[in-house]
Amino acid sequence: MSPTPLVAYRSVDCAGVSSERLMMVALDAVHFFLTRAETAIDDDNRQEKARVLARAGRVMEFMLGLTGVQPGELSVRLAKLYRFVIDGIVKGNANDDKDAIVSARAVIEDVGKFWRMRFPHADLSVQ
Repeated sequence: MSPTPLVAYRSVDCAGVSSERLMMVALDAVHFFLTRAETAIDDDNRQEKARVLARAGRVMEFMLGLTGVQPGELSVRLAKLYRFVIDGIVKGNANDDKDAIVSARAVIEDVGKFWRMRFPHADLSVQ
């Protein structure tokens, strides 16, 4: 694994942001971008779709890079889910495939539900 994701992760952590909160923010951002992409497809706005899916992809790549920070079964499973989401982003962007984006968003929602349950102090929506 390249040191770049780890350095970025630690620099945010050093700024007083917990890793749990960082992940919650990332999950919420991806959810927002995927929802915006669905709307852009409905509105036939390819420029907006490409813009928000590019942002979602960058966040997902960052999250995927962090899965190796603490090796183990959870990291392996999260990496598989994150790759599925990235595949959905690529398919959605290349083919205007709203179903791929909806499936990716469903995974993000499920991971977010788990994250909120496991780390309630990281949930920004309740503060």
